Amino acid sequence: MYTNHADIYDLIYSFKNYRGESELIYDIIRKNLDRNNDIDRELSVIELGIGTGNHMCHLFELFEKSKEYDRLNLIGLDKSSHMLEIAEKKIAEKINESTMKTVFITKQDDMANFITNDVQQQFDIVLSLFGCLGYLKSTQELIQTLTNMFVLVRPRGLVIIEPFIQPELFKYGTCDLTTYEDSNYKIARLGKVRRMYKNPTTEDEKNRVQLTVNYSIGKMDFGQELFVEDNVEPLFQQWEEKHDMLMFSSETIINCCKQVGFNNIQLLKQNELQQILPNTTIRDLYVLQKN
Repeated sequence: MYTNHADIYDLIYSFKNYRGESELIYDIIRKNLDRNNDIDRELSVIELGIGTGNHMCHLFELFEKSKEYDRLNLIGLDKSSHMLEIAEKKIAEKINESTMKTVFITKQDDMANFITNDVQQQFDIVLSLFGCLGYLKSTQELIQTLTNMFVLVRPRGLVIIEPFIQPELFKYGTCDLTTYEDSNYKIARLGKVRRMYKNPTTEDEKNRVQLTVNYSIGKMDFGQELFVEDNVEPLFQQWEEKHDMLMFSSETIINCCKQVGFNNIQLLKQNELQQILPNTTIRDLYVLQKN
C-alpha cells in the first residue's frame, strides 16, 4: 500500500491542516484525559495508521511546549514500510531538536490483526486518524480493531478515532481532482469511486466501495535540453491504484465500541468540529474512554 507515492504523499495532501487538526485533538486530550494518578509525568501514545507521521509530529511539539510531561513514549503502526520510513525520519528530526526525553519506535502491521501482546505496555492515548478504519475488510475486523484498542489503552485513558465517510453521506459517480505544484513538480491526482457489489447480500457488501486513483507527475528539467530522437520515455510518471474501502455508519461504530467494552463514548460531528476549526477535513471524531 502506498508503495508508489509515499514520497509525494505529503505534497498531495499539502492542503490538509495537520497543525490545526493536531491542536484540536490536543485540546480534546487535555480536557478528557484523566491523569490524577500520574506520578512520573510520562505520556505514552500509539497511533494506528500513522502514515507519514504528520499528526504525531505536531502533537509531539504541543506535548513538549506544554511542559506537562518529562518523557514521551511514542509508537507508530502502519502497513506501509515506505510510509513508516518517512514518519521515522520526520519524528527523529523533531526528537533531535528537543530536550525532552522521548522514545519513538515503529511497527509494520495491520491494525486489525497485529498481536497486542507484542506491545508490552498500555497507553494513555490510542489514535486512529484520517479514515484508516475504511481499510478494514468487515465489521468483524472493526470489532477486532476496537478490541485491540481496548487492550492497548490504560484505564481512564483515551482512544480517539476519525472514521471513513459514512454510507449515507457518500456521493457516487463524482470525480475528485487534487493538484499540487511547486518549482520541482506538477502533480494531478484523479479519483473515482464505485460500489463493489451490484447485488449485495450483507450490510458489509452494501457498504464496500472501490476507490480508483490515477496519478500523473511531471518533474521539471531546468537547463536540460530534451530531444525526441533520444527516445527518453516516459516524460511523465503515471500509475493507477485501487483501494478497497468499507464504510461504517455511526450506529455500527458505536455499537461495536460498546460490544468490546467502551461505555464512555463521545461523538463529535463534523459540523461541531468546523465551528472550532473552519474548513477542517476531519469528518467526525469518536472519543472513547476506558473505565
